[in-house]
Amino acid sequence: MNRSSDLGRILMIGGLCLFVAFTYFGFAPPYHHVFELLAKARDPNLFPADPFLNDPGAFGPSLFYPLVRLIGLPLGNDIFGLTLHLTAGALILSAAVVVVRRRLTGGDDAAALLTVLIGCFFSAKLLAGVHAAPIPLHAPTPEGIAHLFGMAALLAGLDRRPALAALAAALCVTASPEGNILIALAAPLWLALDRSLPRYSVLWGLLPLGAVALMLRVVAALPPQGFGGGVAMAGQTPLAAILLILACVWVIRQGRKPDGDPTLRAWFWVLAGLTLVAGTVLLVLSFIPSLPPIPLVSVLSLPLASAYPTWLILTVAVARIAVSTRLAGLEKLLLFTALLVLTPSPVAVGFAVALALFARFLLLVREKLGCGIGVRLAPASTLVPVLLLMLLVRSGTELASPVWIDRIAFGHSSRWSAGVFANESTWAAWEALAPLPDFPLVALYDNLAYQVVDLKAAALPGALEVHSAANFAAGKSPFLAPPRFVSADPDLEREAALREAVIVELVHTLGRGESLSSEPVGLVRLGNDRPVINIPVSLETFLSQRRMAVLVPPGLARLFPAALPRRAFGEQVLIGFGIVP
Repeated sequence: MNRSSDLGRILMIGGLCLFVAFTYFGFAPPYHHVFELLAKARDPNLFPADPFLNDPGAFGPSLFYPLVRLIGLPLGNDIFGLTLHLTAGALILSAAVVVVRRRLTGGDDAAALLTVLIGCFFSAKLLAGVHAAPIPLHAPTPEGIAHLFGMAALLAGLDRRPALAALAAALCVTASPEGNILIALAAPLWLALDRSLPRYSVLWGLLPLGAVALMLRVVAALPPQGFGGGVAMAGQTPLAAILLILACVWVIRQGRKPDGDPTLRAWFWVLAGLTLVAGTVLLVLSFIPSLPPIPLVSVLSLPLASAYPTWLILTVAVARIAVSTRLAGLEKLLLFTALLVLTPSPVAVGFAVALALFARFLLLVREKLGCGIGVRLAPASTLVPVLLLMLLVRSGTELASPVWIDRIAFGHSSRWSAGVFANESTWAAWEALAPLPDFPLVALYDNLAYQVVDLKAAALPGALEVHSAANFAAGKSPFLAPPRFVSADPDLEREAALREAVIVELVHTLGRGESLSSEPVGLVRLGNDRPVINIPVSLETFLSQRRMAVLVPPGLARLFPAALPRRAFGEQVLIGFGIVP
């Protein structure tokens, strides 16, 4: 028995387990708004005073929420959510190891484990912001569920299981069509191109095609979201586009080799071809600023769609390096490191190219001169501890950490991952509002995590915040619309923008320690990529017209007009606008 080899396998399996444990974000901000949608999906009579959650546009083009309503999944419970995440993560990584071992590493267990472990770090490799690892960060959301099914479809396809691949691709696009249309189209195209499959297998392609047709009808029926080519490619640089194009060209060339695996060749061609077509369409649309919003453009979303070809391309590259008999240990380690440091930035690309060229130089020196460096070095013995260290370092910043557990919130709401971080008295004040009749509520509270460096990635970014957890604890309708709210009623969409602008201005005013003015608010900017909103009346007038209430800490109550009715609830003060609390 090779004890060194066994230890390496144990470390790699431990690394995969740690990665699953450290990637549970739950409903951390801004995903905490999913709570409202899940609760409304389970109980249509919830929050009757909220005009936005009663509009179909709040749920977007997803069959995930109707499924939640049908079977009553308790996804708002973190114990259930974490159990789902651990189960799904273990299954998808186990499947990845089995498929990579069977199809890419020629039965080499250690190489398969190392390949999948390195693949867990495929984040922002070709396009910025693209999470191409098999495990999603937000598993209990429509996007997270779709990512799991999309990876399952790709793995089943690589393992030549047409029925399973078609079913997973159909479930993927129905959970979240944005960016997942491409993987749903890729499955039937693969079935048509892969000559190693029985001819009747192509019939399974009707399943994802039917799902695509259904979701395109759903998306087309929704109101335009202003989602053009420029928005779909927002945040991407020319260097990122070059990296993606080069990667697609490489896989197309690899697919042309006559001695290659027909299944891998078909997936190469299909994913690369669809990615290039989608990118070309979005690029053309970005040069037509006068084009009206096209709802169907949102399903392309190249950054989301590129997660699947990015994982496949890099995984094949890592697997081929791992099983290469020509490369020595140090050369493999340098190439692995080059792929790990690669991101779409000039410095990272330059560093990755330098490492790859150095590995090539060492190879030439060893082959031509017969003198090698690090020939006996085992990459796993050096790289795996480094990857484990990276996991531990990233916990608390990019990945989840035990420090992020909000014990107070868990005691009141069965959720520790929503990034609330309110103190015990604040929760008691929220719960004290429950006996009152329903009204729109905005609860401002002191964010305990604002000054804690280890919590900033999991908490809301300001010292004074609004969180949907307060509405659930108080049993009161939210005043604000969910993010990315769209509606067939343009007046309701404008109302959502106006309310958001007013609350942003209210938080800024109170945060500066200023009293509410009787003057019109004027122009409010919600973000660099958002339009400026004009509020022609004062904050008091606007809020009073909506007949709502604001709950604030006692130190802020003095900043509100004295004539407004108010009532103390524990250590918080409820101030009515147009209503008497």
